[in-house]
Amino acid sequence: MNDVVVDTNAMRLYPKPKDPLFKDFFHWLHNDGVLTLSMKLRQEYGRCRNDHIVIFLDSLRRVGRLNEITNHMLNDFKQDSHFHYTCNIEDIPHARTVFLSARKKLILAGDAKLGNDINNFPKVNGIKPEARRNPGSDFYS
Repeated sequence: MNDVVVDTNAMRLYPKPKDPLFKDFFHWLHNDGVLTLSMKLRQEYGRCRNDHIVIFLDSLRRVGRLNEITNHMLNDFKQDSHFHYTCNIEDIPHARTVFLSARKKLILAGDAKLGNDINNFPKVNGIKPEARRNPGSDFYS
């Protein structure tokens, strides 16, 4: 699965990012990629009050490219029981969403602590989790 998790601050840039890297990323996600998200991320996206995001999520769902991590799955993830998170407690479900995603990749636009936690986490199912602020095609495609 060619999936990626997108932090709320990065998703807010949809549909008109100024950065060419984000333009290319959203084009890829719209045409080929799979978005993995949790209910908490979906709720945060909704608070952006951007109808384009809601329509985008629905279009991904209709074509089978929206992978939803359930709250039950997040609560069952125990591999981080001894990991010392530095991000806000509200962001831990976002980190777990990355850890439960197929490729364990996060695109973010601002949260350095969440990015550091993702990048410092050990391998999950043999895959090293990774977060980036600048989504080059080498990262997501």
